[in-house]
Amino acid sequence: MLYTDNLQQLINTTPRGATKLIVLSGYVGVAPISQVINLGLELEIISGMVPTDKIVMNLHRALVAQARGNPHLAIHYTQTRAVHSKCYVWRNSLNHTVHAYIGSANFTRSGLYTPDKEILTDVRQQDFQTLDAYLDRIRPDCIPCDQAPTHLIKQVAAPRQGRPTHPIPATYGLTVRMSLLDRHGRVHDGAGINWGHANANVNRDDAYVPIPKALVADYPGFFTPVPPGRRRGSSIPLDFTWDDGFVMNGLAEGSQEYARQTYPKQLASWPRKDILGKYLRDRMGIPHGQKVVSADFRRYGRDHLDITLTGPNSYHLDFHV
Repeated sequence: MLYTDNLQQLINTTPRGATKLIVLSGYVGVAPISQVINLGLELEIISGMVPTDKIVMNLHRALVAQARGNPHLAIHYTQTRAVHSKCYVWRNSLNHTVHAYIGSANFTRSGLYTPDKEILTDVRQQDFQTLDAYLDRIRPDCIPCDQAPTHLIKQVAAPRQGRPTHPIPATYGLTVRMSLLDRHGRVHDGAGINWGHANANVNRDDAYVPIPKALVADYPGFFTPVPPGRRRGSSIPLDFTWDDGFVMNGLAEGSQEYARQTYPKQLASWPRKDILGKYLRDRMGIPHGQKVVSADFRRYGRDHLDITLTGPNSYHLDFHV
């Protein structure tokens, strides 16, 4: 059977008799791993595009922390052979494959949560042996993530500030600075971090981070446009990993036009908008529901985020002082 929607439900449903899940994916995200950890399975995750794209340091550190924090989780990178395959394989206690999917969906929020973007299909039982043999050919080139040599890890440059003299195409590891203030340098009144204090909102902690059109223009590819054929304003699932290790499901939502394409206009949390607002208030030592004012940012010592592109629709967000 072919699947094009709700792919995350397929991965988060354990087939009968399965005790282990093996994921081979070109790119992996921290958030999907955090979810499957709760399934009570032995987990083996292989990120296959590290030899060519490298693994951004921020994402690498988050994956190492996940692997070291759970004895039932093993995360590996391929070392010399770039593998773009996506395979999800469940095995039983005898290490026999009992179910599997293959397709185009990376093990990321963007890959699993975006309707009609990717596909997965069941692997026929008579093909299990061929799939197992394929995985066996990949494994000798794998290394545990916490043993990865430095040449596989991409360092993060200082955040880009101000506007460049010419557009800079985004690559993994690029970091940009995004203000939590409005374009006049003032705290939003009923938008941004204070979105919940607008008349139209019911939760006073609702918040979003605005995406300036200038950033879309200056760093092409840092945020992806809404795919053709999807309705204007469609949200794009994102992976957020924060500097303190917190993992957040994110969305790029809203719409703004640039170069005849539709781009999102803000970053928010999912499944509730107040997750982001409560998180930022906790970091700043502000009670939930309280309106943020200029003095709060001055006292905290920061009014911006440094955001690093770590993979397809995956980001590391830095708010430390």
